[in-house]
Amino acid sequence: MVHEARGDLALALDFYRRHVAFITDPERRDGYDEGLIDVVRNKVVELEAKVAEPISAAP
Repeated sequence: MVHEARGDLALALDFYRRHVAFITDPERRDGYDEGLIDVVRNKVVELEAKVAEPISAAP
């Protein structure tokens, strides 16, 4: 969340993806509810879209 707040979306996306991998690991998955997993997955989708957006040229 810190990287996202600072505007480093690519790095934030990397950490969110790692978070999804961690909480969906079969050995850990029982400790996390589906709601949390969905929230983090949705954040990945959101940031993927932002990272893919073309940067507008400054006037």
